[in-house]
Amino acid sequence: MTHVVGGDGFVLTDPDVQAAVEAEGKKRVDGLISDEDRLVLRAQGVIVTSNAPAFAIVDYAKSSAINLIVIGTHGRGAMAHLLMGSVAEHVVRIAPCPVLTVRHPEREFVLPDALMAVTKAAR
Repeated sequence: MTHVVGGDGFVLTDPDVQAAVEAEGKKRVDGLISDEDRLVLRAQGVIVTSNAPAFAIVDYAKSSAINLIVIGTHGRGAMAHLLMGSVAEHVVRIAPCPVLTVRHPEREFVLPDALMAVTKAAR
């Protein structure tokens, strides 16, 4: 799980503030990964600092041989999208691997265990 720190055209320059922001981000990301996911899926939390989050995500995917990027979307309206763009859309366009976009974080996501059970049942 990768979280990009920074945005709105800048990266924090005060080293103490930057370290605090990254530490808080790491804490939150690590809290989203279960012990089972760490063991079975080898999931890990990664914090990247960048003012270009789409490129940071894609660069991390390339350097870590990631074969699927899963990214949330905000589902903004057309005007907000036109003015601000979409990190998810940019990642989809430049990623070296398939990208799964997820719009509603409150909906259940099919976990790999459930997906494997469905795949085995189909055989």
